[in-house]
Formats: sequence, structure tokens, C-alpha cells
Amino acid sequence: LPVLELEFAADSVRFRWRADVEDFAMPLKVRTPQGLRLVRPTTRWQTVSLDGVSAEDWQPATDLFYIAVERR
Repeated sequence: LPVLELEFAADSVRFRWRADVEDFAMPLKVRTPQGLRLVRPTTRWQTVSLDGVSAEDWQPATDLFYIAVERR
């Protein structure tokens, strides 16, 4: 399974895929109180603003994707 690694800061989240496929990139939907949001993780770290959403409310839609999630 590809693993989505997440690191939360006060107002942002960093994420990347850890996978057996080199340069793996798969778009992913994330649930927030405002609705679904599309992010495009790759195997390189990326950072996006939480836009006032708490880390607990920024949830990868694991019911729509066959992935594992690791929060650091």
C-alpha cells in the first residue's frame, strides 16, 4: 500500500507518498469542514496551508482510496 505521511504545524500540513514505485504520484481527496479538497502528493515533501482548519479536521478520504496514513 502507498503510505501518506503527514506532518502538521500550527497553520500548515506537510505531506508525501512513501511507496515502492519510484516517483509515485496520486491525487488524493481530503475532507475538511468546508468539504472535499483535492491535493496532489508526490514522493517529495509538499506543504499547504490549513486555511484555519484544525489538524483533526483535515482528514484524507481513506474510504475512497486504498492507502495507509501515517501522522508524525
